[in-house]
Amino acid sequence: RIGASPSSMAETGPEPGPETGPETGPEAGGPEPAPGPACSLLPECQPPGGVGDSHATREELRQRARRRGSRKVGIHALEVYTPRHACSATELEKAHGTPGKYSVGLLMREFCGPDWDEDPVSFALTAVARLMWRNGLRHADIGMIQVGTESLLDRSKSIKSNLMALFEEHGVTDIQGTDQYNACYGGTAALLNCLNWVESAAWDGRWALAVATDIADAPAQYRFMVGAACTVMLVGPDALLELQRERVSHILDRWDFYKPVRWH
Repeated sequence: RIGASPSSMAETGPEPGPETGPETGPEAGGPEPAPGPACSLLPECQPPGGVGDSHATREELRQRARRRGSRKVGIHALEVYTPRHACSATELEKAHGTPGKYSVGLLMREFCGPDWDEDPVSFALTAVARLMWRNGLRHADIGMIQVGTESLLDRSKSIKSNLMALFEEHGVTDIQGTDQYNACYGGTAALLNCLNWVESAAWDGRWALAVATDIADAPAQYRFMVGAACTVMLVGPDALLELQRERVSHILDRWDFYKPVRWH
């Protein structure tokens, strides 16, 4: 697992999926691995617009997309990665003397934190690799990746650029997208950008990935509001979880929380 330490593997065992190592698994280079078990939301595991046809040209994919008419764009599959270090919300309430505040008021079950060898990039690499393997996706099936985060490791490039390491190994570089750098709303913006692309005339028939990955930080009195995790959403047409087009935004410049450059 990219996003876990060797000790966590020894204590908890590998996640369901292919054997990982230098030559096998969803993160390895070379030929595409055999597809994993199909997700229940993707019974056929076929890319929208017929990308599974390796002989289809980009223009043919666009024509197929136009012929589909109403696309009912939404989420087909979801993958979540959380670090292994966690304490229960009820134990945290006892320590803070606030019974019910987190478990009932915030519907929190656990409070998670990363290991020394983890970061938002490793979270995202793990989650994306797992989602693709479990849903039988080829790397060439992905046409858009949008990332929402407030935790850049390298301010000269996006985390989306880091994720391209998974695709370059398979000769895939033609993937649009970048990061939405913002706390909380960054993940929402990434999802909306994927929806907009699939609904637009620019859509070429491939899947979109909306990634939200972060290690949140805050002053001591707000520790219950922070944590670490990554979520990846597979976005495409004819989704069982269709997202409606009606939207409302309310964005203001306010002092909310603060993460200086040397936050870590």
